[in-house]
Order: sequence, then structure tokens, then C-alpha cells
Amino acid sequence: MTASFVHSDTMAIGVLSALASAGRRVPADVAVVSCDDMPFAEYLTPSLSSLRVPFAETGREAVELLLRSIAGEPAPESTVRLPVELIVRDSCGGRGASTSPPDLTSSGASPAHREQQKEDS
Repeated sequence: MTASFVHSDTMAIGVLSALASAGRRVPADVAVVSCDDMPFAEYLTPSLSSLRVPFAETGREAVELLLRSIAGEPAPESTVRLPVELIVRDSCGGRGASTSPPDLTSSGASPAHREQQKEDS
């Protein structure tokens, strides 16, 4: 195994620990990427690469869809797509030995997502 995608940042702590116990080096032997981008992710050793998920927006969309369903409205014809951004840190080998924080956009959306939003307008 040369890479692992873990469902949550909290679970990734266990993966990092298990890999260390097995003598596997992250990212030299195994790259690790997770999902959530919790505030602690950048402070782990190595700092954890993670998908930033817009939890509040996801919740709002889910409640809106549920309320529409309860009201008997038809399901939307298009799929709701929310911005998810890969935050590259040391655990996947993508940032090298740098200790500077990632360059994040003020909107939180990736350039590709912003471009898609323009096309959808």
C-alpha cells in the first residue's frame, strides 16, 4: 500500500498512529489524505492533507431538500454540487518540508469550482 484515503480527519489520526507503529513513514512510504479539514489537521505531524467540506452549507441544502419533500414538492432535476477543496499539506508529499500554511482563497471555493459557477450562471 502506498496511499490511504481516510473518511475523516479524526480517523486519520489512528491511521497515522498505526502506520508509525508499523514502521511506515508518512509520506515517504504511504501518502495519507483525509476528509473534513478540521482545525487540528494542519498541526498533526506530518500536517494532514484533507478535503475541505462545507458542512454548514451541506446541512442547509439537506434541510431545504427535506422540507421540499415533506411539502410534496418534486425533487430537483439537477444535482446540488457544493464546493469541496483539497488542502495539500505534508502527509501526501505534496508540499515537501514546508511549514508555511496553505494559500487559501477568501471564498473557500477552488478555482475550478469558481469557474464552474461562472459557466452555470
